[in-house]
Amino acid sequence: MLAAPFAPLSGADVLILKNGQRREGEIVGMSGKNVSMRIGPATSGIPLSEIVSVEAPAPAAFESASAAMKQGNAARALVEIRPVIDKYRGLPIDWARQAFAIQGDALIALGQLDEAQKVFEAFSAAYPEGDTLASISSARLDIAREDFASAKAKVDPVIATAAGIVLPSSAQSALLGRAFLLLGQINEASGDSASALDAYLKTVTIFYADAAALAEAQSRAEALKNQKNVIVP
Repeated sequence: MLAAPFAPLSGADVLILKNGQRREGEIVGMSGKNVSMRIGPATSGIPLSEIVSVEAPAPAAFESASAAMKQGNAARALVEIRPVIDKYRGLPIDWARQAFAIQGDALIALGQLDEAQKVFEAFSAAYPEGDTLASISSARLDIAREDFASAKAKVDPVIATAAGIVLPSSAQSALLGRAFLLLGQINEASGDSASALDAYLKTVTIFYADAAALAEAQSRAEALKNQKNVIVP
């Protein structure tokens, strides 16, 4: 049986351009503001500004870094995620954005706050249209620096969107899971343990697509329930 004429090549990365064209091949990396893509024997440079969306599976290194953060191994996550960012920086795809968040989180966990700040600045530069995940990620840095007012100003607008979401997409679930985790930490810092537990449980039971955020929310919720006997109001 002949394949459908517009079916993507098996295992190919796909770039969707503003003019409606599809480019299928293997993403080699970034070269300035161009995406280098191997198409057959040749490699072409495609302007990032012309790309509307990308269809490509997350690389194994991204999955390894995500697993390492879930296990609390920030040093390992940092090693795994750096080449992912170098290769896919700026691509309009969820896991490419999440790679920056993982790198920043890993640096925060290792106490390298100034380096984390540089990562979040690079995150915003790679996605200058304004990326909500970049804002939420920088809120985590605010919390590490105990600037809870700044963190809350970044988290609250994201939390407000949760009320209108019935069936979140994976990307929405991951973003809101991180936001509720941070809200819980903000509430804990203010002494409102009950509201903190409620926020953590939102990540655990509803918005649990981000594995690292889920693991941390579970741990913090258990600590509040078991060590402080906190119950949800």
